[in-house]
Order: sequence, then C-alpha cells, then structure tokens
Amino acid sequence: NRNYHAPGQPVWNWHFTAVGNIYPASLHPFLGTPETAPNRESHPSEIAVDPEAWIARHGDNYFPTRYVIANRAFDLTAKSALANVSNRGMTGAGEKTLITGLIVSGGEPRNVVVRALGPSLSSKGVQQVAGNPRLEVYRGSSRLASNTDWGTHPRASRLAEAFPALVPEDGREAAIWLTLTPGAYTLHGINEDGTEGVVLLEAFDVDPAAK
Repeated sequence: NRNYHAPGQPVWNWHFTAVGNIYPASLHPFLGTPETAPNRESHPSEIAVDPEAWIARHGDNYFPTRYVIANRAFDLTAKSALANVSNRGMTGAGEKTLITGLIVSGGEPRNVVVRALGPSLSSKGVQQVAGNPRLEVYRGSSRLASNTDWGTHPRASRLAEAFPALVPEDGREAAIWLTLTPGAYTLHGINEDGTEGVVLLEAFDVDPAAK
C-alpha cells in the first residue's frame, strides 16, 4: 500500500497483536533471489529515501522477509505517571512566560515536586539567569499553586525533610510539593522583578515506583 511517511521517517511502522503463521523465505522460491526481489529484501529506510520513486519502480507491494516480533505484556492495573520533566529557557512578563506541560496518568493521585530554578544556574555556566523566579501551577485556566522563595511555602519543611536532594540551592528559587490527580497541568515560570532571565522548570514524581 502507499501508507508511508516523509523521507527519513519510519515506513510502515506495523504493530502485530497476533501472528498466525511464519513461513521461511526458502519455501517460496517464486519470490526470486535478493537481487531480483526488492519487494522482499528492501529495508524500510531505503524506501523512505524516495517512496514515490520506489513505488514507481517496484510497485506498491511489500512483503519483507525480516521482521522484528516482540511480545510486550501490559499490566492494566499498574499505576502510570510522569517520572521527570524539565524545560530551560528565557522567561519574561506576559506572553514571554516560560511554560512547561506535564500529564499525570493512571487512576490515582501522585505526589509531585515542582521547581523553578534561576540563581543556582549561574554556577552551571548559564548567563543572564532569573534572579528571583516565580513558579505557578495551572490545570487549564485554574491556578492551583504558586511560590517564590521556596522556604516560604507551607510544606517547605516537609519537602526538605522528605526530599532533601530536591531542595533548591538558592533560597530565592521556587519549589512546591503537590498531590496531583490524573490530568494535564502546566508550569509557568517568570522572573519576580519582571525582567527577562533564564529559568529551569522541573517536575519530579516522588511516589514510589509502581509495582
């Protein structure tokens, strides 16, 4: 068929849910030798170079002799959630706000630590950092939480005790420990004084790994 993608992209990315029979190519001599059977021996990447030209030359039938068949088992009762997401960029006021999206999936709430780093990035060689980043967490258009200067947050002491590795290096940076129900969220990072600067937005799933 002609179900291919743009050149350089995967071609015919099939996923098998069941395999009835597998026949060795040697049982089908009518297919010809590798030199005369490109429909059998061509690699998908070769077709991707110029799919139209390949089809014009060899037709739109493709029956490769080499498959990768993998059996993947899915536990539908297991919890599923983000592990980590991060985004670094320049932020400013209004439409220049740096925004990162994340999705918590599964059927149960997850504990997540979100951060907005600025001053500590200077020691990593980053120039023009946000001197006092502000972090806001949204679900849709509703703001769920915000923080500037992580130590002022009501759960700051619990965060420091439970997850010391996630405590920002600089007191002017933001961090919030949240319990999020499954859904889509966005992290908004700005510089508190309104000037432009580089911010690193991060989110960490801090619940134990799903079993």
